[in-house]
Amino acid sequence: MPNQSSDGEDSALVDPLSCDLTVLSRDQRRRHSELTLFVLGKHLVINDLPNGYQFDFKNEPDTFLKIAEWIPLEKACCPFFSFSIEVEGRDDPVRLSVKGPPGSREIMRSALAETLPR
Repeated sequence: MPNQSSDGEDSALVDPLSCDLTVLSRDQRRRHSELTLFVLGKHLVINDLPNGYQFDFKNEPDTFLKIAEWIPLEKACCPFFSFSIEVEGRDDPVRLSVKGPPGSREIMRSALAETLPR
């Protein structure tokens, strides 16, 4: 049953921020795990964003492809995240931005606990 606001309008229920790896097949989970290790372990720099993080990677052909393969897998299990990839000049880093609603940074920080300063 939808929630109603004080003025009688329906308001959508908001799902809590949680990731569900069960939406991925076993092969997808394996590949997601491999690609997540790449994303979390091969970045050069992590920059804070107001609602997420930006990761800079060395500009190599396989970097873009791995990130582009990781995004739909991550989006499937964590649908509240939004992603963007930037590639400018050939000597500029590949930039991945991961953003989300309030609470998303904490989820990302937990996943990055090994690589972010404490």
